[in-house]
Amino acid sequence: AGGDDDDDDVDLFGDDDDEEEEEDAEKARIREERLKAYAEKKSKKPAVIAKTSVLLDVKPWDDETDMDAMLKEVKSIEMDGLLWGACEL
Repeated sequence: AGGDDDDDDVDLFGDDDDEEEEEDAEKARIREERLKAYAEKKSKKPAVIAKTSVLLDVKPWDDETDMDAMLKEVKSIEMDGLLWGACEL
C-alpha cells in the first residue's frame, strides 16, 4: 500500500510550473513590445481622409426645360465638405 503514494507524485506529462511561468512572462513581454512598435508605426502615418464620389443624374421634365437654369439650381446646393466637380449636359 505504501507504493501507491509514490504514483501521486509522478507527473506523466512533464508539467513544470516554473518553466510555464517564465514562458508566459516572456510571451507577454514580446507581445507588449510588438504592440508598442505597432502603435508607434501607426502614429507616424498620416490620417487618411475618406472621400466619396457621388454622381447625380438629373433629368428634365420635358425637352423645353432650361438645362442651364437647372444646372445652376443643382449647384446651388451647399453642404459641409461638398465640392462640385465637372458637369455634362
